[in-house]
Amino acid sequence: MTNDFVESAPTVVNDLVVVGSDDGHVYAIDVDTGEHNWKFRTAGCVESSPTVAGNAVFVGSGDGHVYSLYAGMGEERWVTGTDGSIYASPTITNRSCCKVL
Repeated sequence: MTNDFVESAPTVVNDLVVVGSDDGHVYAIDVDTGEHNWKFRTAGCVESSPTVAGNAVFVGSGDGHVYSLYAGMGEERWVTGTDGSIYASPTITNRSCCKVL
């Protein structure tokens, strides 16, 4: 399935299981068939557990970036850099009640 260890916890969105791998990819696997639906490459290991909000997947990478991906296709929505590797899982809040910084 992946080419390295999987240290992130999987997240289920619709009919996909989304999980990160130490091989630098985020994988979306079909719940019923176990086949890859898509995979997205980062430049570092992905030990962060993906977080899903709406049709977006958010995940941190050892390459120091947080990625937002379209859940159905695995294409990048946006990416932002940090000063170091990211191993924790992103958290989503109810943006309607909070100012987004």
